Amino acid sequence: AAAGRGPALLHQEADLLLRTVRDLCSDQIEEVVIDDPGIAQKFGQYQQDLMLQDPQPIRLHDAKSSLFLEFGVEPQIDSIYDRKVPLASGGSLVIDETEALVAIDVNSGSNTSEKDLESTALHTNLEAAREIARQLHLRDIGGVVVCDFIDMVEEQNRQVLEESFREFVRHDRAKTWFAKLSRFGLLELTRQRIGVSKDR
Repeated sequence: AAAGRGPALLHQEADLLLRTVRDLCSDQIEEVVIDDPGIAQKFGQYQQDLMLQDPQPIRLHDAKSSLFLEFGVEPQIDSIYDRKVPLASGGSLVIDETEALVAIDVNSGSNTSEKDLESTALHTNLEAAREIARQLHLRDIGGVVVCDFIDMVEEQNRQVLEESFREFVRHDRAKTWFAKLSRFGLLELTRQRIGVSKDR
């Protein structure tokens, strides 16, 4: 900057492909599917350049159907900001964003097949915690988040939920700070936002 005359480019962020390799490739990724041979080769070269310890296998998608159609990506993109997120067991998450915080309510829904309600609550809460960790990452939710889990009586189950939730967010690049799960099933956390704010 001191040596040149303005206007001049001082810094340019790496291209999208390099940023993907640098920021998103982790041991959570089983494989990378790419539908362009040139991009696939470049992706592999970036992995070598960055000397990743466990580079992800690259699979070339050469089917007639589009990559997004093959893996159902477009419906997932369309639903990324839905207020209600279904869970596989029949429960759901309800995500409400306000100026002050993000509230996430866990509903058991039809997941009441088990005779032991405590076991049902633990099962649904663990499933919800995994999905909450995923939604925090996908939506890049930052700031204060309050999760309202299904009430559980046994302290051991509450501890299992806390420890599991911490494990689910362990691979997230954003830093997350947890408060202790309250007796009413409320878990408060703050999460660093990685990307830019999203105007919806």
